Amino acid sequence: MDETNLGRLRKFTLVVGLLLITYVAAGISVEPDTRIPVFGVPFRVDRPEWLPIGLALASLCGAVRFYYYGLMLAASPYRKRRDLIDGLTVHGDEYRQPGKPIQPRIFASGKKVWMYWGKRKFIIDPWHYNQELMEKRAMAFDNAFPKFAGARSRAQVVSHTSTDEYGEQTSSYSVEVIIPRRCRLAAIFEDLDYTAPVWLNLLALLLFVWTLIWPS
Repeated sequence: MDETNLGRLRKFTLVVGLLLITYVAAGISVEPDTRIPVFGVPFRVDRPEWLPIGLALASLCGAVRFYYYGLMLAASPYRKRRDLIDGLTVHGDEYRQPGKPIQPRIFASGKKVWMYWGKRKFIIDPWHYNQELMEKRAMAFDNAFPKFAGARSRAQVVSHTSTDEYGEQTSSYSVEVIIPRRCRLAAIFEDLDYTAPVWLNLLALLLFVWTLIWPS
């Protein structure tokens, strides 16, 4: 599904969820034989008790479809950030720390970088001798998190020079990442907004089921 159709699906699902919540929470009822004009054409409702059931089915269908197409198949804002962060990890025999033997895959000193909290600044570990590769990783990370209140996430290449036992100097490089806390908070809002078609409709469906089980 392309971005245009995904955007339409998102709007439709949000509208259906809001309609279902409004219908149930406000206690709206439609009397039999009621005529409802739609685009100037009057429609008669003979069985109004089916209206909330139809909304509930549309809500469920929309939530499931957006979860599949918008979260599982499409690259959500969260997935984009997570992939970029994970892309800063290093692995294989190409990577070394300055003055230390080859190490297995390590990220930020062996600790996973969390999305919404954690250190404001950290350096990717271990280091690498290929400066161009690390520059590409740093460029890919810039603005991975949303800008907020003048703050933005960024990454830059840092270098380290060491001298081996023969007196020759070698340089190794890593990526220093800075994620302001304001940007992390903005990421929470962005993810909540993107996933609203799912959790909003789940809330609407729970409210609908609640009124069926415990009618007022």
